[in-house]
Amino acid sequence: MGKPLGDYVQLWVMDPETRQQKPCEEPGELVVGGFQVAKGYIKRPELTAFKFFPDPWTASPAYRTGDLVRCCQDGEFEYLGRVEHRVEVRGTRIDLSSVEDALAAVPGVTSAAAVVRGDPPRLLAYVSPRAAQAEAQEAARSMRHLAPDVIIAVEEWPRTSSGKIDKNRLHELDATGVLAGSEGSSPKAKRAQRMFHDEVTDETGPGNESDVDADVDADFQGVARCQELARFAVEQAALCDGLPRAVQVQAYRTGLVVFNQALPGTPELPPLSLVPSPVPSGQLQHLQLLAPIFSRLVDRVSCDLRWLTKCLAPVSDPWLCRLLGMAQEVYGPGGKDPAAQPRLLLMRQDYLLGGDGRYRQVEINTIAVAFAGFTEQLSLVHQHTLAEAKLALSDAWPLEDNTPSTDYAAALAAAHNEYMKRFGSDNGHAPRVCFYCFPDDFLEMDQCHIESALRRLKVPTFRAFLGAKVTLGDASTGGTLLIDGVEASVVFLHCTFCPEHFAHEGEWHSRKLMELSRAIKVPSLLGHLAGAKRVQQALSRWEELSRFLPPEDAGRCMSVFVAQYDPSQPASAGAVENALERPERWVLKPQREGGGNNFFGAALAEQLRGNDLSQFVLMEKIVSPSMPAMLLKAGVATSVEAVSELGIFSAHLAVDHEILSTVGGAMLRTKASSSEEGGVCAGHGAIDTPLVVSEVGGQGGAHAGQIPAEKCLLLVCGLPGSGKTQFCKALADSAAKFFLVTTWHHLSYDSPSRTERETISNRVDALLTAPGSAAILLDDNMYSSITRAHWAQVAIDKNCAFHQLFLKAPLDLCLERNSLRPSAVPDFSIRYMAEVFEWPQDGTWEGQHSMMLNAQETASQQVDSFLHHLPAAKFWERVRPPDTALPRKDAHNMDLDLRKIVSLALKDAKLPKLAMPVLAKQWSTRKAALVAESQAKASAADTSALRHEMVETFLRSCMADVSAASVRPSGNRIQASRRQWRKMAKRLR
Repeated sequence: MGKPLGDYVQLWVMDPETRQQKPCEEPGELVVGGFQVAKGYIKRPELTAFKFFPDPWTASPAYRTGDLVRCCQDGEFEYLGRVEHRVEVRGTRIDLSSVEDALAAVPGVTSAAAVVRGDPPRLLAYVSPRAAQAEAQEAARSMRHLAPDVIIAVEEWPRTSSGKIDKNRLHELDATGVLAGSEGSSPKAKRAQRMFHDEVTDETGPGNESDVDADVDADFQGVARCQELARFAVEQAALCDGLPRAVQVQAYRTGLVVFNQALPGTPELPPLSLVPSPVPSGQLQHLQLLAPIFSRLVDRVSCDLRWLTKCLAPVSDPWLCRLLGMAQEVYGPGGKDPAAQPRLLLMRQDYLLGGDGRYRQVEINTIAVAFAGFTEQLSLVHQHTLAEAKLALSDAWPLEDNTPSTDYAAALAAAHNEYMKRFGSDNGHAPRVCFYCFPDDFLEMDQCHIESALRRLKVPTFRAFLGAKVTLGDASTGGTLLIDGVEASVVFLHCTFCPEHFAHEGEWHSRKLMELSRAIKVPSLLGHLAGAKRVQQALSRWEELSRFLPPEDAGRCMSVFVAQYDPSQPASAGAVENALERPERWVLKPQREGGGNNFFGAALAEQLRGNDLSQFVLMEKIVSPSMPAMLLKAGVATSVEAVSELGIFSAHLAVDHEILSTVGGAMLRTKASSSEEGGVCAGHGAIDTPLVVSEVGGQGGAHAGQIPAEKCLLLVCGLPGSGKTQFCKALADSAAKFFLVTTWHHLSYDSPSRTERETISNRVDALLTAPGSAAILLDDNMYSSITRAHWAQVAIDKNCAFHQLFLKAPLDLCLERNSLRPSAVPDFSIRYMAEVFEWPQDGTWEGQHSMMLNAQETASQQVDSFLHHLPAAKFWERVRPPDTALPRKDAHNMDLDLRKIVSLALKDAKLPKLAMPVLAKQWSTRKAALVAESQAKASAADTSALRHEMVETFLRSCMADVSAASVRPSGNRIQASRRQWRKMAKRLR
């Protein structure tokens, strides 16, 4: 920028917040002073007060330019950007101009703009032209912490009077990227509209910044619908006089009780919600999809002792420091390799609904996770409640398959089996799963439900208590763990999560012996430390999170984080100052579990004024919208305005590789909105379950509350030349919209050998069973419903999502496109397929899982249409089997064999003087009849022999057709064809 001109102008750099002058080389806001500076804006006192202030040296006006600069040692001023472009998103400070520059550098993008909207802030990017949107989205994957949450294509930029992009009006763009109401307006009229905007509409651009896009609108509508349903449910429950008693009876019957006194004390009910609380289905399914990612994250952190030490060593908490020291003794140099040890995590990730209608993560619980048993039982009670109160809602359902205790038991059983596979019971002991608790545990019955599920799986269990005799079967590392003389294969820790559980040195010694042993700990000491508040604060930063997760998964996790700070660090001084000024917006967390430990309000400010801050994490408070709820405490039902904390259960078992990773349902802890804490054991909250509410404008369905699938199988069907390949490539490139890994397979049945088909089937099977979210696109003509039914059955068997996409194009268009391909399909083959193509019928099971796309659109337009009509929540919905059985696999295999024969016959038709196209319809009819006959005789003793006999019959008839179709029979040619047919028959056998 240069230097100021003589004495006419004074320039200096100041801190935008404190207005204090910044030293050389430090960036800040450029201020202009001198007698030539104006006194303010005409008739705009608020803006004048913000931009102008007295020059501290001359008392003449000084002007804040909004430019971010720094003053170099030689007196030159260097321009760095705009002050308003430096924002904090996902806990990281970024420069919006850096985002814009990165997007503008993408090939095809002519201009870009970035803004921050919403609370908590979301980074939105706008690019032009529309055709470059896909390229920008692909490039955003590698932009790390600069990656926008949403990229929107723009056809027409809103401009200021000086021709710059008007960022305050970007929210006025409609879904097509065109300014709303711009059609037919002249430039002069537009300028007049902007000039008189305040007087005419009494609105301003910045005043509408919360309504930024359809996603945000839908989130707010979803919250409003949940509040409406909650109010209706509470009103209906209040009209049902016998409901509180019925709920109590059902709760006692299912074992949903606690013991507030030592046995033989009287069992009591914990605080419960009388009716389930509404949760938006799309938000719930999004969090359930995140659960395996967070499980993998915690597992990888628990295997990195060096990183954990770096993260936790500065924490001035004696108890936590001693735990870390124990971990270093066991897993440090010369000790056990954490990655080589079998390890099981039974976790719960807790979320609160934010002010923007989206859930934000509160914490991850890795030790002594409670309420899995009670949640499963309360789900059954709430189903009874809804029926009793006649709460039949058209667009809301209780969460299906909400069985966290059963899922936890399955994970514990898998860990026990892994132990038995490795070590067996050759030492004379019978290994068991140990529930290690403290005496007179308030939640003992919650744990008993998991024990019962384990017994149903034939896995032996026993309970041991804090202070039990713990020994190793031998003195070396990795010995057999004996607790009160019983060998423990798995130790499920329900204690040792706070200093009070280590009152004596004996507890420390016992915990170390457990860690040294070969028993599988739930969690291991490293898994416990990986759930510490300081670790979660560190992982809220992109540079740390991306160390353990790929960019796609890290971006998904960042989307649910709020700002967290280490208040002892100088870099957090601004956050600490803000928290002292407005403590109601913050939460101060110590390194403790169990609830009731956090500081709020005046207590938070008092702690922040202390000296020992490294033991705390300062977290932005999540302000949740309240909803009516009916809570049952001590037999009395009370209606309150409440907020609910959503918990997602998950399990993760791994050794050198991932063995098991599951999502085990969800719970709510509902509390009065006036309460800061939400812990049930601490007496603040009540146990609750989700009432899943279908998305606003969505189709809904009887299964909207089910846990989403991790895998989705998509069949892309259509005639040759309909554009299937281009669509698959475009959808794979747009996979970030679903945050999924896309694998695309082109199926070919032209080869007489089954090798290629079997290879693809094996590959698809491997992908469907591998960990992680994925969509598998299968691209083939698939004009036969039997072929499609085979893959539908695969999806049903694998319990994944399933969709069929049909690109329907005019025959002439397919023929024209096909002629341009390097290896064109014969025209008569395409005509034949068009004649026999079995399109799905409306109202059928197949029709419900099918979607028609316009093959005359571009691939990009087809993808946009697909994503518009099939949102992520619907995309990942698990497929349910039809009421009637799908065609058998035998019929599918036979159909493929017959197709091979037809394919060979059509190839023969290309030989001179053979007119096979006239026989295509005859063969198709004959083939369909044989498949139907095979299906009808499927109960025969030897279906394989039956199928081979039918195929041989079809083969001989086709050979005869080839001979008869020859215009001038040639012995040599007939013999050649017959030799080819015999080879075909041999391959089929």
